[in-house]
Amino acid sequence: MAARRDLHALCRRCLRHLEPDVRGASDDRFRTDRLSDARNRLSGGADGPRCRPGPHPRRQPAPQSRAHAGRPVAVLHATDLGIAGLPGNRDPARWPSADPTDLQLGQESNGSANVTRRVLIVGYGAFGVLHARAWSRLPGIALRVAEEDAAARERAVGDGLSQDDVFGDLELAMRDADVVDIVAPPDAHAMVAEMALSRGLPVLIEKPATRTLEEARRLAALARGVPVQVGMILRSHPLTDRARVLIDQGAIGRLVSMNGDFSGWKRMREDSSLIENDGVHFLDLMRHLAKARIVAVDAVANTRLGGDVVDDIRIDMLHENGVAGELRLGLLRGGTVADSVVPGARTRKDLMLCGDKGVLHLDFNASRLTRARVRYTASPGGWHPDPGECVTEDIDGATTVDLLKSAFAGFLETIDQGAPPCCGLEEGAIELAQVSEAIGAALGRGPRSYVAIEAEMEAAR
Repeated sequence: MAARRDLHALCRRCLRHLEPDVRGASDDRFRTDRLSDARNRLSGGADGPRCRPGPHPRRQPAPQSRAHAGRPVAVLHATDLGIAGLPGNRDPARWPSADPTDLQLGQESNGSANVTRRVLIVGYGAFGVLHARAWSRLPGIALRVAEEDAAARERAVGDGLSQDDVFGDLELAMRDADVVDIVAPPDAHAMVAEMALSRGLPVLIEKPATRTLEEARRLAALARGVPVQVGMILRSHPLTDRARVLIDQGAIGRLVSMNGDFSGWKRMREDSSLIENDGVHFLDLMRHLAKARIVAVDAVANTRLGGDVVDDIRIDMLHENGVAGELRLGLLRGGTVADSVVPGARTRKDLMLCGDKGVLHLDFNASRLTRARVRYTASPGGWHPDPGECVTEDIDGATTVDLLKSAFAGFLETIDQGAPPCCGLEEGAIELAQVSEAIGAALGRGPRSYVAIEAEMEAAR
């Protein structure tokens, strides 16, 4: 099979019988065949002052070492295309740091009386509603919604937005926006982002930011001087912050490997694969914690339940600094606790960070961190572990709306103060697209063959 075959199709159909021109189903509300199609959708208008980011020199990417250990299976090549996080107005007084109480959607906080930022949420499905709630907790925000589906528009009005702030035409909605927050189905992400960036509008994009490396590079070219942030909310999780501090303090010594399990019993989406919907979260998080890009991968997928949809995936990866990683995705491993995002689902969202002096276990569903120390000493049999202190920490403030609010507040700092985005296009789009293509190449080789024990015994006689 072709190495560059669409990853979405590879994960939607049986690997043995995949047709090269088949693509997974997508939401009809936001088809992306042509940019012009979207310009005839979603409508309305609004009034108020505009806040446009000014020009800013493009930041240059830091030089990276090419050396890495191990023999790569599917090698990822770095791109020379740098992405800037890219401030506009730098006046910090415009964005008070106070944490206002929850607001009715459409209300504006008195904490930012001089400036109102109009945020256009494109797509008002279940996650779009959560985005709206998170934005409403920040001062100086006036919400707008662009959504073709009439029922979703009615729901937005019922949630407190004015009829004048709920649009049926995307192009008209963007004419009055200051920030565009894309929560549309995945096939529409790149198209809507292109429309916004071509107008100089700062953009937030839910994951996956793009479906292809070509789309990611195209957005990067359009984003020169315009702030863009990809919605990897686990970077904003307090567990992640705590883990980074502990790693930097040497709590587990040198980070050697990472083992992630992002699986469980929840519905499989028709518009995105297990990798696009779940895997990107931990692929990005592991890159973030390793502080080095992924340079090689191997992957195998299975249809354990039968049919033609992949329901179990294992990904092995190597980071540029030599840190190894393993990630499991799928349904059959189930879950022991309620999912932190999807109602009615039971999942696992566990990440084990292994160092040469201990381990950190992050449970994102329970918002719990466990750290354990160990001392390894050489022995005739290899190594002797001497376990030490084991401490568990429960962390508050990690609801989905909390994480979104934190991510959005950080993006406002990117716009106004020049702070780097929590996850920019370089890591959140280009690098992940490269990783996805490499995983697609690995999966395209088909299922691994087993070594028959009986055959080996016969051959040895």
